[in-house]
Amino acid sequence: MKKIITLVLVSALGGAITLGSYKYFLEEKPTVVKTHELIELPPKVVANYETNTANLESLNPNFVTAAENTINTVVHVQNTAIGRRQMTMEDLFFGRQSQRPQIGTGSGVIISSDGYIITNNHVIEGAESIMITTNNNKTYDAELIGTDPKTDIALLKINADNDLPYSTFGDSDTSKIGEWVLAVGNPFNLNSTTSYTVSGVDENGCEGNASITLETTPNPIALFEGTPVSGSIPLNVDFLNQSSNATMYSWDFGNGGLLDYSDPDNPSLSSIYEIEGIYYVELIAQNDLCSDTFGIEINALLLGDPIIFVPNVFSPNQDGTNELFIIETENIATLELIILNRWGNVMARIESLDDGWDGKSFSGNEAEEGVYFYKYTAQGNNGTELSGHGFLTLVR
Repeated sequence: MKKIITLVLVSALGGAITLGSYKYFLEEKPTVVKTHELIELPPKVVANYETNTANLESLNPNFVTAAENTINTVVHVQNTAIGRRQMTMEDLFFGRQSQRPQIGTGSGVIISSDGYIITNNHVIEGAESIMITTNNNKTYDAELIGTDPKTDIALLKINADNDLPYSTFGDSDTSKIGEWVLAVGNPFNLNSTTSYTVSGVDENGCEGNASITLETTPNPIALFEGTPVSGSIPLNVDFLNQSSNATMYSWDFGNGGLLDYSDPDNPSLSSIYEIEGIYYVELIAQNDLCSDTFGIEINALLLGDPIIFVPNVFSPNQDGTNELFIIETENIATLELIILNRWGNVMARIESLDDGWDGKSFSGNEAEEGVYFYKYTAQGNNGTELSGHGFLTLVR
């Protein structure tokens, strides 16, 4: 029995070894084949980075011609209106009015050779007067022809000696979206103000642009002259405004006197200093953006002694030299001068410090050459009374 079991086990083991050897060494292994689906690729396109010179002109439009044709037709428009403000205590004390001139500015375009100008209604609305300045710095008074507030348009007219350059209206029916537009103006009375547009194109042909308007205004310069700047009281000083690039002025004369005004007004300015002292006179000159200040000192001195100087000869012969017999004075308030001939007839009577005898009688006849008699009475600023007489010689 044991022999039979042993024989069966040995047979099973031998079969297992034989089968394993066959599988490992003799049996052919299956071949695995992998397949892939072919995908069609798009055709290759080589990028071109070279500049297309044929499009340069359209991408970089030339504004030179347009600017040259319009700059001389664009004008500066300045209007003067009367502004009203609340009355202050200083106004009541110094007698100033609450109504003051106000300046407005803008641009306009000449549309005909005989001086018709188009501008905006809001530029000249409420104006008492309108002044036009052309690109060559000539100024004209303008007449308001008509306005249309709904479209903000106003029509002006100026009278010039010569034909004026002008611009014509464009045809809006032929305009297209995307066309270039050049804006030219002169709101600050400069030579001209121009808008510039910068355009860019990337490598993919996409275009973009941006516009900017550059406007510059010169700084105002305050300057004036006082004559005289020193003297005996009461001292009357005349002021000459020499400011530039300004449209509005504010004066402080240092003695309590104040004055505000705007161009084109240019009043004669003077102030009297009746009390001894040093006064600081200040002027503020300004435009729409900036301001400048200038000042000088006025020295008002104590009363001086009155002085009179009388010449003894003059020659009224129309040569422009020594034409008048005039008494020179200093610290004199009033003067009366009488001229008589040798027979005692009155030839002239002078009652002004600034006037003199021109060598003619009351009837306008020229006096003969010879010797004449004069006498005067005067009063000094300090109340001193003076008088004198003498002879003068008329030479022709």
